[in-house]
Amino acid sequence: MLSEMISLLCGLLAALIADRYRYNTFLECKSRLADDIPYIILAGNLLVYLISNSRSSAISLLFIINFFLMVVSDLHEQSFDTCLLVVPLATGLMHFFQAPNTEGLGQAAIFLAVLVWLAFTGKMGSGDVWHFLLLSLNFSCPVAVKSFLLASLLAIAHALWHKRPGKEPFAFLPYLFWGLNLQFFL
Repeated sequence: MLSEMISLLCGLLAALIADRYRYNTFLECKSRLADDIPYIILAGNLLVYLISNSRSSAISLLFIINFFLMVVSDLHEQSFDTCLLVVPLATGLMHFFQAPNTEGLGQAAIFLAVLVWLAFTGKMGSGDVWHFLLLSLNFSCPVAVKSFLLASLLAIAHALWHKRPGKEPFAFLPYLFWGLNLQFFL
C-alpha cells in the first residue's frame, strides 16, 4: 500500500512538473493548469497500474509523462508534437518484445484497419490511430480496444449533453485517457 501511494505521488509530481514546463515553454496562457488537474490525477493512477504490473518505474514514468503531454496538448490545441510519440513507441516495443502478448491480436488488427481507414477518410485524426497502436503495445490489445470503446461512449455522451454539432472537430485523446483509466475499474 505504501509503495502504491509513493508511486501515485511520484506520478502526480512528475506529471505536474511536465505540465508546468509545457505551459511555461510552449503556451501563452498559464491559467490552464486547473483544467489539467483531473488528467494529472489520472496520470498518477496509470503510473500505479504500470508499476504494480512489474514494469520498470523509470520506463513507466517516461511513458506516462509523454502520454500525459500528448493528452494535454490535444485537449488545448487539438494537436501534439510528433516527437512525443518516440518514447511511448520505444517503451511499447520494449514491453511487447520482452513479454509478447498475442491475446486479441486479430481483433486489434481489424480494429486498427478500421481506424486507419477512418483517418484516411478524414473522420478521425492520425494521432488517435497512433494512440491505439501505443496502447496495444504498452498494455495489451484487449485493453486498447476497451479503452477506445469507453472513450467513444464518453465522447458521444459529452457531445449529446452539450449539443455539439456533428461536424465540429474535437480532441479525442482526453476521452481516451479517461477510457483507459475507467477500463481498469470495470
